[in-house]
Amino acid sequence: SRYLNLGYPIRSMRTPQYLYVRNFRPERWPAGAPQKFDGDKPGPEYGGYHDIDACPTLDHLIELRDDPTYGKYLHWAVDHRPAVEIFDVTKDRDCLQNLAGRPEFARVEAELTAKFDESLRTADDPRVVARDGGDVFETYRRFSGERRFPEADWAAESRQQRESAGWIRLFDGETLDGWKVAGPKDSFAVINGAIQAAVPPTDSSRNMAHLYYVGPDEAPGTADDDFRDFELQIECMSTPGSNGGVYFHTSWQEQDFPNDGHEMQVNTSHQNKTRTGSLFGVVDLHESAVPDNVFFTEHLTVRGKHVTIAVEGQTVVDYTEPEGYSHPRYAGRNVDHGTFALQAHDPQSVTYYREIWLRRISDER
Repeated sequence: SRYLNLGYPIRSMRTPQYLYVRNFRPERWPAGAPQKFDGDKPGPEYGGYHDIDACPTLDHLIELRDDPTYGKYLHWAVDHRPAVEIFDVTKDRDCLQNLAGRPEFARVEAELTAKFDESLRTADDPRVVARDGGDVFETYRRFSGERRFPEADWAAESRQQRESAGWIRLFDGETLDGWKVAGPKDSFAVINGAIQAAVPPTDSSRNMAHLYYVGPDEAPGTADDDFRDFELQIECMSTPGSNGGVYFHTSWQEQDFPNDGHEMQVNTSHQNKTRTGSLFGVVDLHESAVPDNVFFTEHLTVRGKHVTIAVEGQTVVDYTEPEGYSHPRYAGRNVDHGTFALQAHDPQSVTYYREIWLRRISDER
């Protein structure tokens, strides 16, 4: 019931006296976004809140939202919540007086926080042990009907900051517009703001697919999908036993592994030992700096023949292609120019890609 169909992650702990609540994404709406799209147009300003079942009470509270006496009840029910809430349930049974952050309550809050964190770490809860805050949960497909919601304020602010720094977004988080599949067409799907790459099971374990960036006009081989010197930032996630990758300086190809360009590897635990961050077949890494089931950032920079790859801010590849270089297997595997492609490696591999941003450094074609 939110932008990109994202959830509202929350954990709580109850003691005899206190209810401790941790809202892991307080920038999101706990009861659902207040507004949704009706078709292609925004609906009524207060026509959302779909994590509350439709009922006369909600309708009545919305009608009274500006009432000086009753308006507060709607706000208590639907407004943003702070990251931490603590209620003394022996004195505040309705849980309306948040004690978190009060100086006189600091010692008790620290004790409750330590106990809460220890409990979640003991349970190996991704919300506290994973560096991305447990976004593996956002990869779960929703099978009931999906609604569309306007871009959230936090998402718009992040996008505008990137755009003002010269970055362009290659994936809008909702559709595969600007991308084209080579291979089984249902190998790529958008799930909660991420692209899932997963070849459907077939009789051939070598079946594969690639999702090529073809630009706004969706015509391969035009200026909109041809890049030479650039920075690419992309968030990736591998699942156990999976292999994936991001091709660059490549070109549209109907089937098989791309002949042109290079691959930046996404692979933590696949049987192929060329691990995440490798410049595949050129600079191969044999250990992954990131685990499965956690989103991480790969940052690819190409200037002339110089290629660097950073994983979570740490440079793992620093390579300059020698003059006259020729790859022993793929004749077109050069640092040159071209587009990007995401890989669905095989039916047993499931990988995810999101927040795909590019900034041109120069263009000397």
